[in-house]
Amino acid sequence: MFKSFVHHRKIPISLPEIPQSKCKGVKYYDEETFDEFLKDIRKENSKDGESAQPVKKKRAVAGEGVDWGFLEDVEDNPLSVKRGDRICSFARGLQEEVLMEFSDDKLPSTCKAHMPLYHCQGFIAAIESEFEELRYCSNHWKAEKVAIYIYSTWQTSRRKAAAKARNIVKNEDPFDADALVTLHTLDTISSDAG
Repeated sequence: MFKSFVHHRKIPISLPEIPQSKCKGVKYYDEETFDEFLKDIRKENSKDGESAQPVKKKRAVAGEGVDWGFLEDVEDNPLSVKRGDRICSFARGLQEEVLMEFSDDKLPSTCKAHMPLYHCQGFIAAIESEFEELRYCSNHWKAEKVAIYIYSTWQTSRRKAAAKARNIVKNEDPFDADALVTLHTLDTISSDAG
């Protein structure tokens, strides 16, 4: 579904936002309200000597902590861990599809600042069509925030995996006798079996 957006470079039409009048119970309809909430929590916790990144038990979605507190249903109930995990998993899959054309050294450093417009709009359209609760906001900010959070962790893990793979290849000795014996043994076994 999403690959057609990326490969044909079409900018999909995003779904309309759900008006605030139809989701009156949503606490974080506007991004500014959620940002103020985060600022207040961090300020309060810094006075108490706690970490700057608190975990608010009520809103811990998929173990991600307070930054994911914007994920709520139409009546301001936090999403279940299972639902949060589904959103994160779906978002990671979209990131993989969207960014297939980038080599590891050409990955944009941040999602919001450097992603091409067709990637961002395609991501938003796809994830909002799958998870209606991401449309309970103005200007698609909840889907954008999911993209930003997921991209950061996805990019880090992809770069670490690529570096690890490069390090393994770099450290391999092409004339390693054990490796040659193992390859020869495997070839012999497979030719005997065939």
